[in-house]
Amino acid sequence: MKTARIVTALALVLSSAVVMAGEIKDSEIHAGQARNSATQHNSRAYQWIGVATGDGSQIKSTTIQAGEARNRASGADSVAFQQIGRASDGGRIIDSEIRAQHASNTASGSGSRASQSIGVARNNGLIKNTWVDASNARNSASGSQSVADQRVGIAD
Repeated sequence: MKTARIVTALALVLSSAVVMAGEIKDSEIHAGQARNSATQHNSRAYQWIGVATGDGSQIKSTTIQAGEARNRASGADSVAFQQIGRASDGGRIIDSEIRAQHASNTASGSGSRASQSIGVARNNGLIKNTWVDASNARNSASGSQSVADQRVGIAD
């Protein structure tokens, strides 16, 4: 009886570990012209479209359409963080299309930060048989000591 409980507990632990990884599979995500903004001092605007998180996350056989998505934060020390088609922590993007034409991410104000990721697989990530279109995507930060970071089609 004790062995059966241990086996059951072990099975629950292993199955919950597998479930922790985010997965987007055989899907279509349409977020054309999505808008997100935050204003005033120390504001934060986070826009996540088609994002899978957790160890071994994946985006597979999926189309993510986020053309003309807009994300904006304004005010001193503001942060604009836009992620479109991103898999984290050993993530994989396989047999997919990520379309983010004319996506825009803007942070304004002194000390502001703008970070834009389109078609990115992080931390030993893999991108395979995938099309990423970020034509005319814009990422900008304005104001003294501002930083802008743009990543498109990156597996690191």
